[in-house]
Amino acid sequence: MVKYPVSPLLNQFSNFSTIGQWNSSIREAVNHGYAHKALTLFRQMKQNGMEPNNWTFPFLAKACAKISNLKCSQIIHTHVMKSPFWSDIFVQTAMVDMYVKCNQLNDAYNLFVRMSMRDIASWNAILVGFAQSGFLDRVSCLLHDMRFAGIQPDPVTVMGLTRAVLHTKSLKLVKSLHSFSIRIGIDVDVSVANTWIAAYAKCGDLGLAEVVFNEINIDMRTVISWNSMIAGYANFLNFCGAVNSYKCLQHNGFRPDSSTIVSILSSCVQPEALFQGDMNEALTLFNAMEAAGDKPDLVTMLSLISGCGQIGALELGKWIDNYSISNGLKDNLMVAVPYAEMANIYASVGRWDRVAAIRTMMKSNKVRKSPGQSLIQVNGKIHIFTVEHRGHHEGRLIYVMLDSLHLHLKKERSQLSYGAEYELH
Repeated sequence: MVKYPVSPLLNQFSNFSTIGQWNSSIREAVNHGYAHKALTLFRQMKQNGMEPNNWTFPFLAKACAKISNLKCSQIIHTHVMKSPFWSDIFVQTAMVDMYVKCNQLNDAYNLFVRMSMRDIASWNAILVGFAQSGFLDRVSCLLHDMRFAGIQPDPVTVMGLTRAVLHTKSLKLVKSLHSFSIRIGIDVDVSVANTWIAAYAKCGDLGLAEVVFNEINIDMRTVISWNSMIAGYANFLNFCGAVNSYKCLQHNGFRPDSSTIVSILSSCVQPEALFQGDMNEALTLFNAMEAAGDKPDLVTMLSLISGCGQIGALELGKWIDNYSISNGLKDNLMVAVPYAEMANIYASVGRWDRVAAIRTMMKSNKVRKSPGQSLIQVNGKIHIFTVEHRGHHEGRLIYVMLDSLHLHLKKERSQLSYGAEYELH
């Protein structure tokens, strides 16, 4: 995320005379990615004897949500309950959203049901929370209750639910949400259509993504519409489709943004693109991005390095990696991905000495890869399993069953081995 310059007032002890000035500074800190600074400003405000109002608390809730800090969230909630604004609908909705983003769904729901009034934003916050946690049956019940209460879902509802369930990669679920949006007349919104394009592509149906894109009136298409389609082609390793959409985007008067470049670059460095002799397209677009004043960010560089790893483009991968280092991109976000991708590139060309060197470097810099995850759906509930983590609430039963299956497989394997030996003799 790009960090924008923040007012110098945020870099020193602040002493404003009005609540409006405090709120403005807290909001500026939150919106520019300085959540901890926003909470510090709140503490300074209280020390100066200034009491928060109904505009202060939503900004503070947003700050807690950004850092997913439960302790800070509970402290802010306590201040809300002691204030005259504990029943304010905007403050309560912000609190619900805060607990959702801190992965405290029970607290969020308990607060939601105690609200004397609820608007569309309140419903959207709790709906997205349950959808993200995999409680799809509860989402269905809440949608029914919402409409029974006289509040109709809006585009934000549909887009939020769709994005929330994308991790399931369930095409059936996405189709159900799409049908629901058509029935309530929301599908004509271009922002919703853009969400469907991305959703269908990510769930493995490029054809339906193309159908949705083609149904958007050409005068209503936005750069996001084109980006969603280009990203879809890139996900399917469809280099020609991505490049053709990129050219159409320009022909229709749109200026490519960083998302466009990242998507088209990721398609250019696929093996199919290399076999078509279009590998240089990636560097051409990369240079065009710099010439236009859009400095490539870490995501762009990771897309390029990942592609180089897939095709074994060692020299290009080394050049990109060096560019990342010289431009401080690795320093801005120390993650394992660039190291792992470079190790993959060296492995693809048999340079195992360099693979070992990178692994040693990762260890000395205390860089660790994010653990892999698997998801399964049981009775409408999504269960997430993380490598080397046994914190599932039914973990003991699961691993007892796995051990039993393991023993059964060993027994079957030994019987097969004995039968084969008997036949040979």
